[in-house]
Amino acid sequence: MDIETTIDGIPVTVTEGAYANGRKINEQGRAFIRELIAALDAAREFAGVQLVEVYNEGWLGEGEAALSDAELAAGLSHPSLLVFDEPGEASYYFDDNGLFGGQFVEVMVADNEIIDADLVS
Repeated sequence: MDIETTIDGIPVTVTEGAYANGRKINEQGRAFIRELIAALDAAREFAGVQLVEVYNEGWLGEGEAALSDAELAAGLSHPSLLVFDEPGEASYYFDDNGLFGGQFVEVMVADNEIIDADLVS
């Protein structure tokens, strides 16, 4: 059973497994979530670097100036977290504010490291 909560204003969903059992998030899970929240800006910046070319080559409107990776990152808002049942695995989700037609930006974490960013519907 998933646990849904809000921590430091960030919606968090934790799947049952390494970080939660029953209806409670364990101390290891709380520590991991704190680490993820502390790395929120790094996740946003990572997404900007990974997706700026995708935006500038495929989503840029006619007559609009290309964005820098920092400008794209700054446009990502309303973060949320999904913490998976395996230790060190999670995903950040950001609202694209219309940059990618209303899709979400997902930033994936594995082995406690940010590894990839992509668009999801």
